Amino acid sequence: MLVNVRRKGCVSVALRASGDLTATRSDVQEYLSWTAQDEGLVSVGQMLCYFGYPGECLCEAGWKGEGCELPDCPGEPDCNNNGTCDGDTIPLPSCVDCIPGWMGESCELPCGKYGFQNPPNSGICHCTHPCWHGDGCQEMCSGLGTCSNDDACSCVDEDGLNPGNWGEFCEREDCPGVGSPCSDHGFCTNDLECQCENDWLGIGCETPDCPGEEDCSGHGCAMAAVVSHNASVMTNTLATPVSCSARVAQ
Repeated sequence: MLVNVRRKGCVSVALRASGDLTATRSDVQEYLSWTAQDEGLVSVGQMLCYFGYPGECLCEAGWKGEGCELPDCPGEPDCNNNGTCDGDTIPLPSCVDCIPGWMGESCELPCGKYGFQNPPNSGICHCTHPCWHGDGCQEMCSGLGTCSNDDACSCVDEDGLNPGNWGEFCEREDCPGVGSPCSDHGFCTNDLECQCENDWLGIGCETPDCPGEEDCSGHGCAMAAVVSHNASVMTNTLATPVSCSARVAQ
């Protein structure tokens, strides 16, 4: 039969058979597992002492030491040396007060120099710089853009063409273009390729295709057609490129 004796937070177990103590280590571990829901036993202490192995304790999860008196938190060592192992938390000891730059169950997750954890011990990293983002505030413009002088992600190349990375952090994939996918002069396919309207060329339909055997017959080009890309630069509102093929009377 089973005899349970509470003693200083220790659950003592004896499995008796024919009057002899025959408890084995596996017997006791099995007993502890099926009594795990018995609040009267398991919540009393952190160790299981059993007859047959005098003075030896099998510690419950979350505890260690000769007498199972020390909290045992996630991480190796506890909390990866980045926080405090608190033995008063319920149901098991846990890591609290991770040092700045770290968070998580075992203080193993970075919360970068541009972030801080709030609320404390929440595992939520709040980013403090407009260009930095991600769970640990360790990504800058998704690695696809640059942080501009006004502290915002710039997702375009030196010519103003976005190669297909849109959004606040250049995180949204779409067709290339200037100002918008396909520069508002084409259709973006499911393969993220632009099908340009007549009179427009380029991977983002950003280049006007002027009439003439050579653009504008070699006499010029109606750059006003790109007004929709950057209204602050182009002020002419002509919508269609012209060929410049006719000689103007002097």
